[in-house]
Amino acid sequence: MIRASIPTDELRAKQIIERGLPYAVVAFFLFGLALNLTPCVYPVIPMTVSFFVAQSERKKRAVFVMASYYVVGIAIVFSVLGLISGLAGSQWGFLFQNPWFVIFITIIILSMAASMFGAFEITVPSSIMTKLGKSRQGAIGSFIMGLTVGVVIAPCATGIIIGLVGIVAKLGIVAKGALLFFVMGLGLGLPYLFLATSSTFFNRLPKSGMWMVWIRKLFGVLLIGVALYFLVPQGKQIHDQQGLYLGVLGIFGGLLLGFLERGEGYTRTFKIIRGTFGLLLIVSGALLVNAALQPEAPAIDWVSYRDQPIEQLQKKNRPVLIDFYADWCAACKVLDRKTFRDQMVVDKSKEFIMLRVDCTSPNDKCTALTEKFKVSGLPTMVFISSKGQEIHGLRAIGFLGPTEMLKKMEEALAQ
Repeated sequence: MIRASIPTDELRAKQIIERGLPYAVVAFFLFGLALNLTPCVYPVIPMTVSFFVAQSERKKRAVFVMASYYVVGIAIVFSVLGLISGLAGSQWGFLFQNPWFVIFITIIILSMAASMFGAFEITVPSSIMTKLGKSRQGAIGSFIMGLTVGVVIAPCATGIIIGLVGIVAKLGIVAKGALLFFVMGLGLGLPYLFLATSSTFFNRLPKSGMWMVWIRKLFGVLLIGVALYFLVPQGKQIHDQQGLYLGVLGIFGGLLLGFLERGEGYTRTFKIIRGTFGLLLIVSGALLVNAALQPEAPAIDWVSYRDQPIEQLQKKNRPVLIDFYADWCAACKVLDRKTFRDQMVVDKSKEFIMLRVDCTSPNDKCTALTEKFKVSGLPTMVFISSKGQEIHGLRAIGFLGPTEMLKKMEEALAQ
């Protein structure tokens, strides 16, 4: 199975999981606890405080029970994330390498930021609250709030814990993965258990007022930072960064101005006009993003692999450089943009047969070639001598700069 090259932190986490369940449980609990230090948790703090301030008149034991249900609700959402990871396989780990998926997450986070600035309110539908009756003030209400908080955190935290998600998916540990992510949720929710039961903390809270509005806006600014955290790395991988950012702005602007923003006094005619305007902005933004994501014309004269024996490609008795890549592979895009566009690399490539193998959607032919060369990560570059044998010691996995690539190409030519 082809995968992206494993970072050091991800490799360590994989080793911990393979050491045994007790080690993995402790590690995932600590990691969940550490998630409280990330920007993804900021929007949850006012939700937690406001919910349990309303329960502060209850007895401490009752509040502790409610807080426990609250934490369990968070943990269940994370366990579902682990369960999906185990069932989905390695493709789950590649989602965040897909630019459109990252843009989708960015738009959601920006929308949450807009709600913090008062553009609209995220509330539980009144029909659901009516059915729940008084349970909103009890254990069931706390459990539902925990589930809600987990849903708020999970999409954002997924970008941070994507390495762990990828490991669970790769190992295919369905039940164990669900358990480990449940424990991670408990670690994440532990501070809220103390937050909810600390009557001293609640007594010291200032009365509600404009300071709470200011805090909401502060969290909105932080959420914009989180959105940039996801989007900027994608921009660095394409040639038209301006088009990407303007396109995302258009999509978000159209969504906000046309549909999300709830201003008072809008007439029906104006709502239709603003909806049409918002739709046009969204379509225009999507077209800009799509154009920005289109790759530049290749500087190297690549030969596309079509199940041709390597020997047939060596018509001019030249060595072959095989590049295994995929459209979802971020490192592949950086390699193509920085290394394979370097003029010295382009000039040197004319002395090779440059063979590119597209592993975006592997078929039988592609799979056979990757298995033949035992390709375990993308991108992978394999050097074949003019006699049809791989030149050992020159294989490269992951990004390779122009200088390193030139050195390997010269060594291949020397042999």
